[in-house]
Amino acid sequence: MCLSQVYNAVGNTLRHYGERCGVRVVTVPVPIPFTDPEPLFAALRAAIGPRTRLASFDHISSAGAVVFPIREMAEICRAHGVPIAVDGAHAPGQIALDVPALGVDWYVANLHKWAFAARGTAVIWCAPERQAALHPVAISHYLGQGFAAEFDFSGTRDNSAWLAVPEALDYLDALGPEAVRAHNDALAREAGEMLRDAWDSEITAAPEFSAAMAAVRLPGAEAADRGAARRLARRLIEEHGITAGVMVLDDRLWIRVSAQIYNELDDYRRLAAIGPSLL
Repeated sequence: MCLSQVYNAVGNTLRHYGERCGVRVVTVPVPIPFTDPEPLFAALRAAIGPRTRLASFDHISSAGAVVFPIREMAEICRAHGVPIAVDGAHAPGQIALDVPALGVDWYVANLHKWAFAARGTAVIWCAPERQAALHPVAISHYLGQGFAAEFDFSGTRDNSAWLAVPEALDYLDALGPEAVRAHNDALAREAGEMLRDAWDSEITAAPEFSAAMAAVRLPGAEAADRGAARRLARRLIEEHGITAGVMVLDDRLWIRVSAQIYNELDDYRRLAAIGPSLL
């Protein structure tokens, strides 16, 4: 079971293993705009059946930039005996994070998106009672010698990016994580509202379910697919020098903007001006 805003690579993985194992992937719809979690909770309860074996949720969706109420969603799943795996790729550095308090079974996240670390650095957390059954994709020398040992060494790989993570986290600590989050959240909200008003459009999520990203529907777009999104993203870079996420939600194109400490509102004004001409 996953959400309709599941990250495409994760969705493909679920479908791939589902087809191999003869199981069906149930998709729980996420309302757009996301302003009230109760319809999602109701849809989640309705989707869980006696044969539900796994729930896979995004903590912050890549396409919709929605910060989901994972703790409450996990409570619903646990009440039905369904284990929960969370894709927290965008969470570290973007929101305050206490993984054990979420009540999930597995949590994976990236550090190169919002925590200033090098690409290829990530974290995996596993509930203690689940650790004995979890192994790396590449089985190597430390099989059966403990969760940390197996994942710390899995063969001939370059660990340079991992070794640099403490420096990245020290940098974030020096800036002040709370101040960084407050700056980024406020800027993303202002940028999203500016784009929404300039395009007479809508944002995917209410402020209480958003953080340092905002996704705004591109006006005038008809039915679109990932190919159209890639072409538009390439046009933004090549013709306008703008890097922004172009996403597909409900068969429409959405522009997702991100805010970091090196951004300012003028970075988004050019995008607001050219938006209607992109299609």
